[in-house]
Amino acid sequence: MQLSITKNIVRNTVFNIIGHFWGIIVGFLLIPYIIHYIGVQKFGIWAIVGVITGYFSLLDLGIGTPIVKYIAEFYTKREDLKINKLVNSGLVFYLGLSLFIIVIGFSFIQYILGFFNISPELEGDAIFALKIGLISFAIINISSVYRAIQVGLQRMDVSNKIDIVISGLNIIGTISFLELGYGFRGLMVNIALVTTVAGIVNLIIGYKIYPALNFNPFAIDKTIIKKLISFGTKLRVINIACLINDSLDKLLIGHFLLMGLVTFYELGQRVVYKARTFLAMFTSAVIPVASELDALQDERRLQELYIRGLKYLNFLLFPIMGFIFVIAPVFMLAWMGLGYTLSTRVIQILAVVMLLNIQTVMGYHIGIGIGKVEIQVKAYLLAMGLNFLFSIPLIIKYGFFGTVIGTAIALFIGSLLFIIRFNNFLKIPFNGFIKRTTIVPLIATLVSGIITYALLYILGLYSLSLSRLTNLCICGVSGLIFLGIYTLIVLKSNFLDDYDKAILKNLYKLAA
Repeated sequence: MQLSITKNIVRNTVFNIIGHFWGIIVGFLLIPYIIHYIGVQKFGIWAIVGVITGYFSLLDLGIGTPIVKYIAEFYTKREDLKINKLVNSGLVFYLGLSLFIIVIGFSFIQYILGFFNISPELEGDAIFALKIGLISFAIINISSVYRAIQVGLQRMDVSNKIDIVISGLNIIGTISFLELGYGFRGLMVNIALVTTVAGIVNLIIGYKIYPALNFNPFAIDKTIIKKLISFGTKLRVINIACLINDSLDKLLIGHFLLMGLVTFYELGQRVVYKARTFLAMFTSAVIPVASELDALQDERRLQELYIRGLKYLNFLLFPIMGFIFVIAPVFMLAWMGLGYTLSTRVIQILAVVMLLNIQTVMGYHIGIGIGKVEIQVKAYLLAMGLNFLFSIPLIIKYGFFGTVIGTAIALFIGSLLFIIRFNNFLKIPFNGFIKRTTIVPLIATLVSGIITYALLYILGLYSLSLSRLTNLCICGVSGLIFLGIYTLIVLKSNFLDDYDKAILKNLYKLAA
């Protein structure tokens, strides 16, 4: 894989990391503040509204990601006319879809919310929240076409700068509405306002970075729409499975147990899934690159893209998830205070599963880039089926943790199947692949985790009742110890070769 390709990936990845890391920090700072004002019951409703709108996203036939792929492909070939037809076709489609979602959602809102165990005094807030959520979702859908231009042209620097500015507006709005006494409903109004601003900004920037773009709702191409739907339908199957796997626990807890317990699950899942999103940023930039290599029919560099990409991903994945597992009890005390032991256990269970699950994202994104997603479809469908098979009976029998364990088993099996089959598809020997990408970070993480855990346990820091600030400091010091041991082990091995060091130099130059 040439350094010119690598430099492009590194550049876009860095901006993705900055943007999402900022979003993670903002989210973790705001959540305790929000729960303090609205309580765990209403926060649970907020989480459920997010799940419901996520299910409405399945109606777009999965054309969002293919738009990015084909923009990258057409731009490489300098086919401006096709890009314009693609964008206008996508825009018309999303306008119609958004109107349909609002009409259907508003018409059946009572039936949708009736599935959940919502107390009568909170029904009005739940209805208001879902209506605002659907409107905001419609705005996001429409503006996603212009967002796709930024990603397809590999301008992640632009998209992430927009995200940072918009998140700043969200912080200001959230604090303002809550401090002025507007409570839960004010929080939802703020989301709608911020989403609208973001949509307008993405539209303006789309025209700025691609001046050849022309808006013409009649300049649509049925062939392009069919191609988007054909490819998107396969991705939609994957998205359905992912959405179910990510949200089934919350749906089952909200139905069988109490709405407040959704909050405890949401907090624990949020920690691990934010880390998953952060790590996925290291692979998201490969979609347009994989599409470019596929257009050039360069199989060798495509294989190298996958192997090295997963190698770098595991280099970060194992220590992050390992440290999250070790530090979870102290972190929850620092973040939320006392009373969130349930969330701690959710973090630890999901962190272990993510060690394998996140390794699928490199193959997932490359598969999208080259238009081959059949392996992903089968693996994710298997995980979804197993999730239903295990989670429903387990929550009935064992309660809260039954469904968490069910999801963990399903994700583990589905992820393992995908990795094995995708390696076979790219004709990469599995044994040498594991040795090159996984063994060293796995061993380094186990050693670092055992030592850090032993220190915390011996010093009694898992059981002491300390202030949030003190616990936060413990997290920081523990992180330095964990990172120091991990880095030392990796550097003493031959895990990083000369090519890797050249990439690190490019990364340093970019950061400087």
